[in-house]
Amino acid sequence: MFAANGIAFQTIDLHDDPEADLNKAKYYPISRGIIKSFAKYVDGYEFVAVDGIAKCKEVLENIASLDGMFLELNSCEYACVNGPCSLISEGTAVKANAEIRHYASRGRTVPTTDQLIKLSEVCFKADRPRLRPAEYTPTEREIKAILAKTNKVRPEDELNCGACGYNSCRDKAWAVANGYAAIEMCIPYMRERAESMSYEIIQNSPNGILLIDNDLKIIEINHKALSLLGIEDSAVKGCNLYDYYDASDFLLAQQEHRNLYRKKIFISKTNAYAEVSIVQLKKENVLFGVFKDITSETDYDQRVRAMKLETLKTTDEVIKKQMRVAQEIASLLGETTAETKVALVKLKQTLQNDEGE
Repeated sequence: MFAANGIAFQTIDLHDDPEADLNKAKYYPISRGIIKSFAKYVDGYEFVAVDGIAKCKEVLENIASLDGMFLELNSCEYACVNGPCSLISEGTAVKANAEIRHYASRGRTVPTTDQLIKLSEVCFKADRPRLRPAEYTPTEREIKAILAKTNKVRPEDELNCGACGYNSCRDKAWAVANGYAAIEMCIPYMRERAESMSYEIIQNSPNGILLIDNDLKIIEINHKALSLLGIEDSAVKGCNLYDYYDASDFLLAQQEHRNLYRKKIFISKTNAYAEVSIVQLKKENVLFGVFKDITSETDYDQRVRAMKLETLKTTDEVIKKQMRVAQEIASLLGETTAETKVALVKLKQTLQNDEGE
């Protein structure tokens, strides 16, 4: 491969300059080691090293407010030289840091051409057994119990994807047993758990939830929406919404690029009333609809309104009846008064005639 690319080690000019690029990589295990290995720095950028989990967490939580910075983040305090597999004892990280700096700053011996040829014939490959702390070795039963907590109950469930930082699911289970890892570090499990929880929340929502694409085809629909819209076929994903429901509100929201909030509608298919809100999710190119069932509230309002109208009607009839009674009483009183007057006049005339005689 080297010969095909015209590379001849014998012609390479080796340097023993302690600041040369070939020595800079030796600074890697210490804080600012990555920054120090750069051949040159980019203008306009600040190069900052942060070590320790607490400090790294603080930086990442405020990452949106940072600009023009290169961050070298080390979760281990004092960087890799003080990592979990370091052989130094507690309190000597500073000394180890100084030793690495001294080692990296030394000039190196330049091998002769003969030495290079001999080195090329040496095989540096070696198999080393994995070293683990001897404080605790979990049993097979404990390993399986830990795996089961992330839904890994069969060998085929162990994906061994390495996303957690360990080579296999069993290695991660060992780390959990020893306190080096958490159950939640399994990314496939956490994704499955999040998706499952989201699905359960949507399906058990008291409101109807409907998700459609730009072609007005159903992407997702929950049980409440099926019931409210009178859709008996539960396998409607991928079907056109307008085959089951008047999609004019969704079409209007799509064409006018605006959201719709709390519009009161009547669904004749189920004799139900609902408040519908439609929101555009522009990044996903979908429309999200929420149907709030207000049938009970609407029926109650209608009953109250009907009761008021009935009361007004009854009141009007009572008033009319009272007026008729009053008129009849007045009529009777008028006739009686007239008859009394006639009788009294006649009596008066009779008495006057008697006195005249």
